[in-house]
Amino acid sequence: MHLLDGQPVFSATDLVGFLACDHLTQLERAAVSGERPGGRPHRDDPVLDTIRQRGFEHEQRFLDGLKAEGRQVTEISPDASADAPDGSRESHGDQLRRQARETREAINRGDDVIYQAAFFDGRWRGHADFLLRRNDKASLLGPYSYEIADTKLAHKTKASAILQICSYIEQLTQIQGVEPDEMLVALGGKARAIERHRVADFMAYYRTVKTRFERAVDGEIVGPPAYPSLITVPEPVEHCGVCRWLFEDCQPRWRREDALNLVAGITTRQRTGLRTIETDTRRKLAVLPLPPPKIERTSRDGIVRVREQARLQVQGEDESKRRGEEVVLYDLLDPRVRRTGPADDSAVIRDRDGAADNKRAGNGGAVDDKTVIMGGNGMAGGGPAEGEPAGGGPAGDEGVRAALADGGPTAPEANEVDPERGLSILPPPSPGDLFFDIEGDPFAEDEGLEYLFGVVEPGPELIAPPLTLGLAGDGQASGAPEATPEPQDHAWWAFTREEEKRAFEQFIDFVMARLQRDPKLHIYHYASYERGRMGRLSTRHGTREEEVDRLLRGGVFVDLFRAVRQGVRV
Repeated sequence: MHLLDGQPVFSATDLVGFLACDHLTQLERAAVSGERPGGRPHRDDPVLDTIRQRGFEHEQRFLDGLKAEGRQVTEISPDASADAPDGSRESHGDQLRRQARETREAINRGDDVIYQAAFFDGRWRGHADFLLRRNDKASLLGPYSYEIADTKLAHKTKASAILQICSYIEQLTQIQGVEPDEMLVALGGKARAIERHRVADFMAYYRTVKTRFERAVDGEIVGPPAYPSLITVPEPVEHCGVCRWLFEDCQPRWRREDALNLVAGITTRQRTGLRTIETDTRRKLAVLPLPPPKIERTSRDGIVRVREQARLQVQGEDESKRRGEEVVLYDLLDPRVRRTGPADDSAVIRDRDGAADNKRAGNGGAVDDKTVIMGGNGMAGGGPAEGEPAGGGPAGDEGVRAALADGGPTAPEANEVDPERGLSILPPPSPGDLFFDIEGDPFAEDEGLEYLFGVVEPGPELIAPPLTLGLAGDGQASGAPEATPEPQDHAWWAFTREEEKRAFEQFIDFVMARLQRDPKLHIYHYASYERGRMGRLSTRHGTREEEVDRLLRGGVFVDLFRAVRQGVRV
């Protein structure tokens, strides 16, 4: 969105942004109108820059392919300043109008392929990668017409790409008098697939979205531009990952307003529901009386969980201020199972109810008898001074027990550890345990390259006895490993596809050799990437399939992220 001759001009990017986040559209309006001092912010992101560069390279490969097929290509110049006799620079408006004029002239001539075609109708602009002439469909131009092909790095067509191409098709149709039957998307990846989509399937939806957008930017729905927006509020959405406004506007506003989305793990539905009961900040949620009121389309148990998360975060901030140093509070979540009653007959609630198994070590009053305080030096320390409140409303075990008892979950039918939950998934340590990480480049070699397989093992001699992780009678972990030699690091590097195969084989062979020495070993990793890549790499390279199958079926891989996410609240 920008001003041209004092009037706003829009593009398909604005339309996609509007669907992703209506607050984004209002920020853009404020910048264009001058309501926001300084205009738009700039976002420096090397990853986005890399993606953009890879997109240019993919586009160039498609162009080279067309030329190799013998097709004649007309390129619309992005900048004609170099051809100006007086060396003057084109203004943005002059450039856009020239490009649109040259595109129309090329269409009227019937050129075979038009590269970087530009459209501009005074209000909407667009730049299609390619216009491809078709001789099997006539138009107002004569016995031919054009269809649009756009290049995308993705391996499958996204809705945003369809919407973008629809915008170009609308303007192309105005020129040639007939709508193309199909749109082409040249996808990335090794396959270099070209997908065709029926234009008629999407144009009605596109026109509906465009009408909504124009009503919004014309002020029919939200009024004149304002900064900060008086109508919309920023909500975390997928588009935040690429948005220029995230760090300059939205995140600072969330912090100023203590927004609910600062609560880790809270969902959009929970935030919406909490606002209906006038709980619109994190601190309000932290002291929400338990049991919470019933909120339509929202699980009461879920509200209890995010309430406890908010409580922990707020207490951590307050404790840090009180001490003058950063402290980390955490709860260990009890893996014992409780089954719900009327609130949700099918749900299984795994909470931290029951005996206080992880009493806080240290002196002073407890923040919460289930909350552990870690000071800036990593040592457990005291909570608030004696008699100092830790927060309003019922909190800790008693509050959670009350919430789970009121009109919802009943007394537990069983009080046993769920072996597939939280810290319970951690097996007893074994001397041969390995700690594993993969580093990959998603942009290398078309489909990504796993360039580093890294392993840490305890040492050359396997002397540590198994450690039994379980709750002893006093709630403490029993057993302790003996001292081991210094950890040994192993790394297998790869910079080509063939080297990736070799590194993968060497890693698997290394693991299988260690399994022979210690059949009880496990491979610890963080999040699902490492485990998932094993099957993909064995399939990609056609090697070590049986070994990988044995590892996966045998439960050798242990996901520490899952254990921490389900077992610890921070």
